[in-house]
Formats: sequence, structure tokens, C-alpha cells
Amino acid sequence: MRTFLSLLLALLLACSLVGCSEDSTSGKLLNYPLEADPTQLDPQLADSYESKILLQNCMEGLTRIASDGSVIPGVAARWDISEDKLTWTFYLRRDTYWSTYNGERVAPVTADDFVFALRRLVDPGTHSTLVHEAQVIKNASAIASGTLAPDQLGAEKVDDYTLVLHLAYPSEDLHRQAASTAWLPCYQPAFEESSGRYGRDKDTLVYNGPFRMMLWEHGKTLRLKQNLNYKGHLAPTPSGVLFTIGVKPEEMPTALLNGEVDAATVPGNLIRKFKDTDYHVTEFQDTVWSLCFNEKDEIFRSKNMRLAIASVMDRASMYSSLPSYLQASFSLVPPEAVVGDQPYRENALSSFPIAENPQAAQDYFAAGSAELGLTESPQVDLLCPDQADIKLSLGFLLQSLQKHLGLYVNLVPLPVTDLNARVERGDYQMALYSIQGGNDWASSLLATFQTDVPANVTGFSSSIYNDQLSQVLSGAIVDDKAVETLYECEALVYSDVAAIPLYLESRYFVLAPNVSGIVARSFYNGVSFIEGGKSD
Repeated sequence: MRTFLSLLLALLLACSLVGCSEDSTSGKLLNYPLEADPTQLDPQLADSYESKILLQNCMEGLTRIASDGSVIPGVAARWDISEDKLTWTFYLRRDTYWSTYNGERVAPVTADDFVFALRRLVDPGTHSTLVHEAQVIKNASAIASGTLAPDQLGAEKVDDYTLVLHLAYPSEDLHRQAASTAWLPCYQPAFEESSGRYGRDKDTLVYNGPFRMMLWEHGKTLRLKQNLNYKGHLAPTPSGVLFTIGVKPEEMPTALLNGEVDAATVPGNLIRKFKDTDYHVTEFQDTVWSLCFNEKDEIFRSKNMRLAIASVMDRASMYSSLPSYLQASFSLVPPEAVVGDQPYRENALSSFPIAENPQAAQDYFAAGSAELGLTESPQVDLLCPDQADIKLSLGFLLQSLQKHLGLYVNLVPLPVTDLNARVERGDYQMALYSIQGGNDWASSLLATFQTDVPANVTGFSSSIYNDQLSQVLSGAIVDDKAVETLYECEALVYSDVAAIPLYLESRYFVLAPNVSGIVARSFYNGVSFIEGGKSD
């Protein structure tokens, strides 16, 4: 008996040691900060950074992007591509289910859920800002314009677990596009039962991803818990994720260093706090700060006024003492942006075309003043992020404006959240603002300048621009011709002086020393926690 007990105790000890070595980082609750509440979690409407983070972790589409950037199966176990690349057939797993916020299994995820979601996405009645993400599908553009009914979309259910997509133009990387949050499935019964509140709260959604939402105190806290009904390609390792809502960018380093959060995006001007530490830092060059003009403002509705400011910039002085996280930028599109499978900036306009010319600036200013009937120098505010390095650099611009034009500009530094809010509601004259697209496509960023698009903060409007960009977004123009067309679109923004690129800022994603597996995407495309782990 003693021998048996000794062996049993030894076996239990060995098992516990193995468990510690294999699972020492799994099964933990991860903590993460959000600047703001998700605007909503209806996948076909949700376009905010916070919304994408939540959707990527509690929902799953046809495919998923792995930590190494490769495309792996999601709800689709596999897929076939026709020889002409115009037809993609997705074969869905049979062990994928919808779950409620309290973990109750509702129904299988089927091809119907994807057909319903994609039709909603392109239906003009949905008013989605993400409609361009589906324009690769046959008839999507015609449906979005109202000339065809949504049931004419090239998304076809063959049976419950077979989905066929007929495309408007050939695509080799549709499986990557299918991982987009805009393509996430939608369970029609839950959508209809929500009575117009789908995605507004935890109990108006059903979930098919690695986590489910169990708590949402708007403006305060949001809690995800591991979804036990999920049987995906990757098994979630954390027990859940606790989001603290309302943490400002400047507060992120302190939250990390104090152990209040396990990972966060840290502004470039604060990354020095992690020098000589064992925190893990990833750099993204995906943020361009541009001097944007509000073309609805009583002063800057005059192109001559915008030209005057563009022509008086002493960039040499402005860039004389930039820190390492800031670089001069002469393009609206960041270096990491792509067109298809090639970098955009290798082929794109690399230099803002208006050079420093004080005499020309004075002529433009005089013409603008006459055009507006001004008898004295106007009052002008310039909003900017409250970062010392940027304020110092902009000081040289203000000196040039005063010296050559007699124009006194009031610099208004603001926290980035407040700055964005004012610009996005049109409450500004000039602002240093970071224009963001929905993903890493150059066309996505340039799409923010289309007429009447909600993201168009400048008021720039050009029918030529709209037509050219629409052809690229719809796939009517592809490959090298697409690059050339985007080049022309970017040049139209410059010639109008709607926005002047000034700085390329590196953004940093920081993990605590005891944390691994949390993956951030460039261009604010979200954060994945499915492989996240934390040691004690």
C-alpha cells in the first residue's frame, strides 16, 4: 500500500509539473485598454478601431489571419478557385455554432448567414460605409447604386455548408479579403429579433468566434469570455479579455508599466518610457499626419488661401529637430500601404508638388483676401496633437506665416481623442490630423476623400476623383493601371490643397514582459487575443 501511495503521489506531482510547464501562460485573463466605447458591433456597419478589435475576437468569418500574417481556415474548412479566378467555392465546417452572451448554443453557422450578411453589406438601405469591401462580388456595385436588388448579389448558397461567390473580376486573394470584419456572417433570426438594435449591446448579438461577450458597461468595461462552443482552427488560450474603456493614449505607458494592462498601443512620443526595459515593442509605420483644411470654413473655402499656406512652408526648419519616431512625409499614403501584392509608394507620387515660394505665397494670400473681401488679416486656429515635438516643429510654420503673410495663427494643442472628434464633426479651420483608411490598401485611405463620404473631413470634392477611384475600388482598373490611377487621384488632392502631408509617425504596440501571443495589425486593423498568454 505504501508503495502504491508513493507511486500515486509521484505521478500526481509529475502531472502537476507538466501542467505548469505546458500551460503556464494559458488560461489567464488578459487586460487591454480601449480609448473609446465600440460605436456598435453590427459587422456590416462597424468601422471603428474598437469595434474591429471586439468583432475579430468574438466573431469568425470564412477565413482568419494567423499571427504570421498567413490566411488560415475560419468557418470555411477549405475552398476551391476556378481557373479563371472568377468563382470561389467555400466548404464550411459543420461544428461551428452561434452562441448567446451567456454561452447557450443557438444554431449552426451556415451558408445562409454569409449570404444574408453580404447582401446587407451592399444593400443601399443599410447605409454601410464598408460597402466598397464587397465590390469584388458580382453585381455589388449595381446593388449599392440602387439599380439591382440585393438578391442579385453573386453570393450563392448551394447547401447549408457550401457557399459560392461569383466575382465581378478575377481575384487571387479573396480568401484574405474574406477575413474582413465587414464579411462576418449575420444570423438573420437574431438580427430581426433585435428590432433595429443589432450590435448595440451584448444581448442583441450572437457569437461564433473564440470568445463571447459576457459584460458590456458602456463607457466603462467590456468583458469577453472563452466561447466553449467554438471549435475553430486555433483554440483560444486565454480564459477571456477584460477591456477598460476610456484610457487616453497618453495614459497607456503608465497603465502598462503599473501592470494594469497587458498590452497597448503607445504613441511615438512616449515610447522612450520603454527604453532599457524588457517590454516587447513592435513598430508600425502606418500613420501620416497631414495639415488638413476645412473647405467649408469661411477662410479656407478659398483655394488661394490654402495655396498661400502651402507655399510658405519652411520644411527645412520644420524638420530640423524631429525625434526618431517622426520623419518628413511628402505623401498622404504611408509606406506600409499596398496595391494588390506590391508596395504603393514604390510607384506613387513621392513628393508633395508645391515647393516653398514666399513671393508666390504672398500673391496667393493677396488674391485670397480680395476674393473673400478681407480688409485685415483673419483670425485662424490650427488644431494639433498635444505632443511637444510636433508643437515645436509647427512653431516654424507659424513663424513663416507671420513673417511672409502677416498671418497670426493660434496653435490649439489637444489630446488626440479630442482632436479627432473636433475634426470629424467639422469644428475646425486647419488641423494636423491623421487620415486613416479601413485597411492597408492605398485605395482605402484615398477613398476617404470621395465626395460625401462620412470620413471626408476636408470637404474636398471632385467628380473626376470619384470616378477614377470608384473604378479602382470596383476592380474595373487593376494591376499597374490601378497604381497609376491612384497616383492621379492623390495628385488631385494635392492640386486642390485639401491636405498637405507633413509627418510620418511610427506607432508602437507594446507587450508586457510576461505576455505573449497578442497580435496587433498595421493600419489599426485590430488586435487578436486568441493565442495570447500570460505567466504569473
